[in-house]
Order: sequence, then structure tokens, then C-alpha cells
Amino acid sequence: MQVGHLRQRYLWGPAVDQILAEEDVDGGTPELVKWILTDHLNTVRDIARYDSETQSTTVVNHLVYDAYGNVTAETNAAVESLFLFTARPFDPDTGLQNNLNRWYDPSVGRWLSEDPAQADINLCRYVANNPVIYVDPTGLWKGDTHRQLTRQSFLTAFPDYAEVLGDACAAYILEVMTQSNLGQDAGSMPWSEATQPGQQNYRHYCRDQQQSVAQANTAYAQYLNTELNTFNTALAGSSCHAGLQALGRLTHSWQDYYGHAVTLAGRDNAWGTGIATGNPDAPGSGVKAPTFYYRFGYPAGEHGLSEPGDRDPNSALRRSEAIDFVAGKIKPMLDRWLEKCRCNCPPQGSNYVTV
Repeated sequence: MQVGHLRQRYLWGPAVDQILAEEDVDGGTPELVKWILTDHLNTVRDIARYDSETQSTTVVNHLVYDAYGNVTAETNAAVESLFLFTARPFDPDTGLQNNLNRWYDPSVGRWLSEDPAQADINLCRYVANNPVIYVDPTGLWKGDTHRQLTRQSFLTAFPDYAEVLGDACAAYILEVMTQSNLGQDAGSMPWSEATQPGQQNYRHYCRDQQQSVAQANTAYAQYLNTELNTFNTALAGSSCHAGLQALGRLTHSWQDYYGHAVTLAGRDNAWGTGIATGNPDAPGSGVKAPTFYYRFGYPAGEHGLSEPGDRDPNSALRRSEAIDFVAGKIKPMLDRWLEKCRCNCPPQGSNYVTV
């Protein structure tokens, strides 16, 4: 092989890791252009070739994978591609996948090194052991990000929770808030109903394709106000559990401001660069909600496959600000909740032990 000789050429789409086609440049004929067809995880499922003489397209290799990305069957192994599982490149010599920050070994379904963001309970597991739904194109996927942030905000707000609340009451509050927080992402797949929380961009500080920045900010603020009213109404009616659920939904939406906001130019590096970032109550003049929509079955727009906050070099600052902001919000709200609901925390017959 000649030194510096071009062998492959790739055609990329606008979304993250969106490979559309690759060409075997050595041959230089149209028949050597391979068109890539992917699934909802952006995993390459079919490789097709177009025949200019017959003007027809034929699938020349169909691939089947197990849950963790190992190819278990293919119709024509002679038709190869560098990009397979989640469209990240594989090293043919080692069988490992390059995900920018870490190497992934599909044979064991684990990373070869710990998560540098230190944001999961198990720092080497792949996407919280749920690879049929989630992907991690950067190697920094935070399977338990919202859970971790909610817990840290609660402990910041109530560092002496054992004395102030008691272990069982604290465990109840945190669990109800956390489950409600996580429920905000329900129905986040492209085939989900539009009424699902995961499809409603205003809950997540994202904006629709045709929505302006100002419109997105207004929709986000209106949603936060709706949940605040739900919390207040629940307390007024002594609906203690419903009040905690509303507060849990709010924690998710507040956290998403720090996870999703991008610069006005649509870039991820919004934190730590002197840009006016603001906060969920008053979005900064230097940031905006990113566009979020589905293209070819997976997230596109300024948000993309992975969180803008994960791609930001200052992601740790985003997380710390999210923790502090949410702690500052939930402390007075939970103090009010305790005035009304302390005598039934946790509810009788429940089995909450410790946080």
C-alpha cells in the first residue's frame, strides 16, 4: 500500500455520528459506494449498493447483533465496514470500539476504563446495562445522572437529614422525588406518543425545529410555573405525595437547563467561558435551548445523540451549578412540605429505611 494513499471516503449527515455512505476509493467505481442503513441506536443494520446500470439498490450485507454490539450473524461477511454498533469505529485488530473518551469491549459489555466524569454507580458498566435503549457515543454517558444530581442536591439542602428528618422520612422524600424526576424521560424514543413527557421539549429546556429561542424560553418558564402551582395546590389540599411528585418533576427540568443549554451559535462549550449562562429562573443572554428532533430514527439538531452538557469541556461545572441551584430551590419548598406533611413521613405501612 502506498504511503498516504486514500483508501476510504465517508459521507456524513448533520447529526452526531450520522454516517450515510462510504466509498472504496481504491476501486473508483460507483459500485463500490456503500450506503448505510441504521436503526434507532444508530447501529448499522444494512449495507446497500446502487447499480447504475440497472438503476437498482441491493442490500449486500445484513447484520444481526446481540444487545451489547457483538455481530452474531451477517449475510455477507466480505462486505465490511469500520462503523457498526452505534456507528462508532471499531479497531479490527482488537475488536474494541473507540468512543472518544474510552474504549468499549462488546465481548464483555463494559468499558476498559472508568467513567472520567465519575457520574455512575458502576463506573465501567455500559449505559447502565440497558443497551437496547441507550447509547454512549462519547464514553461519558451518565445512566444515573438525574438520580445522582437529585441525591446530591438533597444532601446539600439537608446535610443533617438524619437528625432533621429521620432516615425513613428522608428516604421517602428522596425516592418519590427521584422516581418522579426520572419519569420526565418516559416516552423519549422516536416512536413514542407526542403526549409522553419525553416528547415535550418544554419540559427539558429544548426547543422544536420551528420554535424561536424566545418562544422556547417562554414555554419552559410556563411549564415550571405550572409545576410550581401543582406543588402549591397539592400542599393546600394536603396531597403530600402529589406535592413531592411535582417537586421531583421540577428537579428534572431545572437540571436539564444545565445539561442542555448551548451557546447562541449552537455550541456546547457554554460554561466556564465568560458567557452569560444564567439559571432556570432567568436564562442567560448568552445561551439558548437547543433544537431537538428525530432524523432517521435518532436525535438530531443542536442537541444530538449525547447531552450538550456531556460534550462541554466544562461539564463538571454544569453539574455543580445544577446541584447548587436545585438544592437552593428544594430547601424552602421541602421546609413548607414538612410543615404540612411531617406527621405522615413516611406514610404508614411503607418500608423506607435510609437514603
